[in-house]
Amino acid sequence: MSWEFTVEGQPVSWNKGYHIVRIQRTGQRGRLRLGADGQPVDVRSIAKTDDAKAYTDLAAWRAKEAAPKGWNPDGLVVVEYRFFLGTNIDCDNVMKFINDGIQAATGVNDKWYLPRAMSKEWGLRPDQRKVIVSVLDTSA
Repeated sequence: MSWEFTVEGQPVSWNKGYHIVRIQRTGQRGRLRLGADGQPVDVRSIAKTDDAKAYTDLAAWRAKEAAPKGWNPDGLVVVEYRFFLGTNIDCDNVMKFINDGIQAATGVNDKWYLPRAMSKEWGLRPDQRKVIVSVLDTSA
């Protein structure tokens, strides 16, 4: 079984899709961990930017509209991408955000996805920018 959807607009690249955040560490009971100086212990992590979250949400919405009702593959899933871009970016930097959107829409863990870029064009006007995504269930 296969299905397809389009995510409109210039995709967010991984390079601009994450930022460093500080998270306060907690102990086993959810209490803040304190350092020797009595101050909360912070760790650095990364989080999606607002633009990346919005792009992932758009991909999820489009995938949810397109996915066949009850779609639940029993194996690997090939996800093909056709990129139509304004600026030239690394294709694999975009795939993760769209994969996250498909996972959010379908509940199918993206560890089963086999992503592949099929084509890429750039230098396009804003109204021409999009990613066309084809999802192919290999178990069908």
